[in-house]
Amino acid sequence: MRHGHVLTFAVALMVSGTANAEDEARGPVTLLPVDYWTGGYVGIHGGFGFGTGDFSDQKVPTGFGSIDPDGFDIGIFGGYDRKFDNFVLGVSASANIGNVDGSGSLQSIDWCSQLICGGAIGNSDIWDLSIDYSINAGARGGVLVNDRTLLYATGGVAVARVNLKNTNAVIIGTYNPDLGAPLDFDRTHVGYYVGGGAEYALSKRFRVRGEFTYSDYGSETYGNPGFIPVGEIDLEMFNTRVGISVSF
Repeated sequence: MRHGHVLTFAVALMVSGTANAEDEARGPVTLLPVDYWTGGYVGIHGGFGFGTGDFSDQKVPTGFGSIDPDGFDIGIFGGYDRKFDNFVLGVSASANIGNVDGSGSLQSIDWCSQLICGGAIGNSDIWDLSIDYSINAGARGGVLVNDRTLLYATGGVAVARVNLKNTNAVIIGTYNPDLGAPLDFDRTHVGYYVGGGAEYALSKRFRVRGEFTYSDYGSETYGNPGFIPVGEIDLEMFNTRVGISVSF
């Protein structure tokens, strides 16, 4: 019986020694870092924006004024990223709707006041400007502070669908509707956006972000061509949004 115990102990030592030798031959085990960033993603976000719609009259040099829209919006976003060492590059897009609007007094179109407007437009009107929706599409690139935290810059094409409506009851009640001149106009502004943000990977699947963007939507002419060219609105917006996304 004693010899049996000795034999068992000897075999155990041999197996242990062989395993240790194999471990030493393989070297230390290195755990590869987790890539939280390569792949596609979709998410939802929301936030607050404010801006300025500067007005200029095409017909008379005395036209001036501005409307400063602000409000909250929500939207969806998505894109694709790829990690290169400590850098992340990708493409992204977003679509947003909300309650972003403002009103202001616009001094405009003295000649109109003599024709159909009873002097009201020439004496300054109240107009509402609202952003029905906005779309951004572009690229982003950033640096990893650590495996889970990304600081990035972004930029690309910005689109906004804008409505400009006269809210002065005097004007709406005095112009001749038979002349085909409703003072309610929709235009699509196309410009650019730039911005930056920070994003944190909660896991391989979920990430949270905060982002700030400046959008210059350029100028569009509002009015009925050949009859009531109200003037040009040059629109710019500043937006701050937070969001959460799922990766795939």
